[in-house]
Order: sequence, then C-alpha cells, then structure tokens
Amino acid sequence: MINASSSGQQVWVAGGIYKPSTSGLTDSRAATFRAKAGVTILGGFTGATGTEGNVSARTASPSSTTLSGDLGTIGDQADNAYHVVSAFLNAGEVALLDGLCVTAGNANGSDAINRRGGGVLINSNVSLANCQITGNTCVDLGGGIYVQNATGGSWENCQITNNSAPQGNGSGGGGMLQSCANYQMRNCQFTANQTSFQGGGLYIRQSTPIQLVSCVFDQNAATAFGGFGAGLNLDYSSATIVNSFFTRNRGNYGGALFSGNGSVAMCINTTIRANTSGVAGGAVYSFNDGRINLTNCVLWGNGGQDATAGFNNYFNYTLTQPIPFNYNNQGGNIIATFDPFESSTGPALKACAPAIDAGSDAANATTTDLLGNARKVRTIDMGAAEFRGTPYTLSMTAQATPSAVCVGTSTSLQAIPSGSPNTPYSYTWVAPAGATLSSTSDNPTLAKPTSAGTPSFRINVTDRLGCLATASVSVTANALPTQYSVTGGGSYCAEGSGVVVGLSGSQIGVSYRLRLNGNAVGNTVAGTGSAISFGSQTAAGNYTVQATNASTACQQSMTGSATVTVNNLPTPGLTNNGPLSCTMTTVTLTATARC
Repeated sequence: MINASSSGQQVWVAGGIYKPSTSGLTDSRAATFRAKAGVTILGGFTGATGTEGNVSARTASPSSTTLSGDLGTIGDQADNAYHVVSAFLNAGEVALLDGLCVTAGNANGSDAINRRGGGVLINSNVSLANCQITGNTCVDLGGGIYVQNATGGSWENCQITNNSAPQGNGSGGGGMLQSCANYQMRNCQFTANQTSFQGGGLYIRQSTPIQLVSCVFDQNAATAFGGFGAGLNLDYSSATIVNSFFTRNRGNYGGALFSGNGSVAMCINTTIRANTSGVAGGAVYSFNDGRINLTNCVLWGNGGQDATAGFNNYFNYTLTQPIPFNYNNQGGNIIATFDPFESSTGPALKACAPAIDAGSDAANATTTDLLGNARKVRTIDMGAAEFRGTPYTLSMTAQATPSAVCVGTSTSLQAIPSGSPNTPYSYTWVAPAGATLSSTSDNPTLAKPTSAGTPSFRINVTDRLGCLATASVSVTANALPTQYSVTGGGSYCAEGSGVVVGLSGSQIGVSYRLRLNGNAVGNTVAGTGSAISFGSQTAAGNYTVQATNASTACQQSMTGSATVTVNNLPTPGLTNNGPLSCTMTTVTLTATARC
C-alpha cells in the first residue's frame, strides 16, 4: 500500500503486527518499511464500528499498529531487520509517520549505514507523531531513531523507550540527530534507554537549533565506556529545552544533561531531579567550552555538591539545594531548605514551595506547562510544572522565657508557627555546644546553658505536607561567680574572741555572704579581687559562703567550709587530805578543774 501511494496521500493502517517484506532481497535483514515523499502513514485504526474514516478515533499511544523487525526466529535479534522503518527523501521533501509502534530493529550490520537507526533510519525531513519506538538496538548511533541531514521536522507525542546502543562507542540509545537544523521535539518521553558512550536518551551532534518542549527523560543510562549525558548529550550543537523534566537518569559525566565542545543548552522551566553520576555532574556537566544556561529551573536531589560539574553553568531564577554548586549566579536564584515537590517522583510543586511565583515571566512565552496546565497562573513558577492552587508560606517565630538565665538554670523555649493550613506541626530543636535540651521534639521545651555566652537554639518546624520553616532564638547565659575556697575556722575557748573565717579570693562586682549551718549570718562583704575576711566568728558550727553577682543575681556556693568549735572554760575546785584532828594539825590543799 505504501509503495502504491503518491505525494499528498495518506496510508491508513489497521491494528495488528506488520513486518517488512524480504522478497527479492539477498540479505533479508535489509527489509524495511520505506517512507515516501509527501505521504502520511497513519496507524492505530481498530476497525471498530463507527471508527473507520475517523482519524481521531484511533487508539492512543501505544498504537494498536506495530511495525516489527523480528523477521526470522521470533525473539532472536540476530536475524532482525537492520531498520524497521527508513526514509531517504530528496531535499525539500517531507513525510509523516503517525500512530505507529516500531520495534525489534537491530542495526548491527557490517557497513556504517546498517549500524545506525535500529528502529527508524531517516536521512531527510521526516516527522513522527504519536509513535512508540521501543526495543530497538544498534552498535553505532541511534538505537531507536537516527536522523541525519534534516533541515526541518519534528517528533511529537512520541515515546522512545527501552532502546539501546550498548557497545563500545555506541551513542544515542534512544535516538540521535546528526547534522540537523530547525528540528523540534514536543511532548516526547525518553524512558529506560541505554548507551555505553554518549546520550542514553538522546544524542544531538552538529545540529542547531534544536527545540525540546515538554519532554521527559526518565531512567536513561550512560554508564559504561564513557557515560556522557545519560539523559541528553549535546555535541557541537545548540538546543532550547523548555518545560521539560529530567529524572532518575544515570551517567558517569552528567546524569541528566551533558553539553560539550562548544554546545549551548538553554534550559527554561525545566526540572532536574534525582539524577546521578558515577564521576561528576549528577545533574549537569559543561565540558570543553560547552555551556549550560538554566532559567526558571529546579535542581533537586542530584548528588549533593557533585550535582553540577564544569565551569560554564549559568543559573538564573533557579531553585537549588543548600549545598555547594559549581555554577555562575546570574541572579534571582533561590536556595531552598526543604524538598519542594508534591510527590516523591514527579515535577509538581507542593503548595509551600519557594519556587511558586518566583520565576521570570520574560523567559518563557509558552502557554502550557509539562502537565498540560496553564503555564502562568500568577507570576510564572520555577520548574516544569505550574502550581495551580493557593500557595502559602510557613513562617515561624521563637521565644525564650526568660531570655536571660544563669548557667545551669533552665529557660522555656517556644516555637510559634503560622501560615500553614496543613497541621499538625512537628518540631525539631537543636542545641548548640554548651547547652542541653529536655526534649528535641516537644514544644515548648526546656533549655539549660552549661557555659556562659549567648547560645542560639535552632528550631525546624514542618507541617503535614513537609513544608519547613526554620528559626532560631538566643539565650543570654550569665556566668556564675568564680568559686574560691573557704578558709579559717578552728577551735577556741569560751569567752574568747573566736576564730577568723575568710575566702581565698573574690571578684569585684560580687557580694559574699557567710552562712552558718545553712543560714545567712552577718553582713555581705563586697569582693575586692583578692582574699577577703568575714572576721572572727564566735558561734560554733559549719560555715559556708554564698556568692551573688550584683548585676545578674547569679549565685554560686564557694568550695569547702570552715568549722568553728567552742571549748568550754574549766570549773575550779579544791581538794585536801584532811580532815584536821588532834593528831593531824595540817592539811594539803590541791586545786582542780573540770570541763
């Protein structure tokens, strides 16, 4: 039917599996469906009653119409077609493939042309729409699709999945553009494609200008021989990437995007999330005068400080994590302290994301975002997906009551969050060195400084959506008086003048009070900066000293104690050896004393 068609006609293909004819071919693997100039090939017709003649009634992707290169033994790639579909048109001629599933091509031939484009091989201005290119492979360039020398054309609403260029210098696992100009890709998904060298999802070489709008690069890999640009690799090329999403791609250099050899990648409202690299540049890598410009973008979870690599990464109105990035700050950037996304995998923002209304309107003229919603609700957001609801900002203040305490005394810390409708809140307190907390999750909580200074306590509050606010509160921790040793004490006889009690040192601005058996006695004595005396103490007992700072009222017990013992005076008495008698006319008197 395709061979019988002529320019301007459409070929409608019913649902089913179709394989190219091998009739008359010396090498059966050279069999291919060959596109014709000016002819549109439409697949996906189901034959259901009422749908014939209605192009809009065709099956959605994946199409019910499959073009397969599985020519010989079913499931054995060795005898599959080099190219399931091919197109070699003259300059200025165009063709369209619409609503087809292309699978099981294996471009591993001996000559260069049969080592490229396992699924689709194009050397002209051929466009694809609503196609699924899946399960194709090559040993050189373009496992799924290889396009060369096109001066126009597009891929629209296409899924390029599970294709590979796994050997040696194999590049462009999903697809490749070589020496093309004015090429566009819209609403295309590059998923789980693999290459050993460059461009797991897509490799663009010596091509400019190329435009990618609302495209997704997910779980592509470039981790073997070179591993440059697991999602997208630009080589001597320029591309504008708008409203697109790079996620879970794995490479050695540039998990999401690699721009090398003078290439320029202009990323606008693009989200680059959760990509990884084995060496450097989990998100992006600019190499050998390659340049990457990010405007209105979001980078998150791409490997910490190794997320960006190279020296020509320019960020403008872009949200990043609070970790070191190798980029040139062009202004308007935001460093976020919490995950801005609504879910664990997608590009949609949560209601409190700081990227909402934070982009530059002038940078993006498109009307719809990656998810098909209005691109601008208020001021344009950062990232691929515009937030359509009512945003909010979680804010917080924190206070200490009292705000000044003595070392070793507790104060109450309280966080006061506001602005979020998504309660309950959870709290995380963090104490600095020199302080302790009674609890790190209670609000309020008790803080106790253990050294003098102004310790600052940090509080992180999250709401039910994981939105985060951070605040800090400082406490003045006044020093306790310096401890000195109590001196003196001893014993003396009753009616004597007592014994002296003193202190081995003192501080100016501190008053000292003597305590007898725990009770204050006498008058306070002001510190002099030297040893002080409380005078002679006559009452028996145990003497201690309490010091009080005159300005802060902080108190401290001095070390040690002094004991005063009062010895009673002896009771006098006389004894004799009498009594006197006629025979004992004298007696001896002896003086005695008893305590």
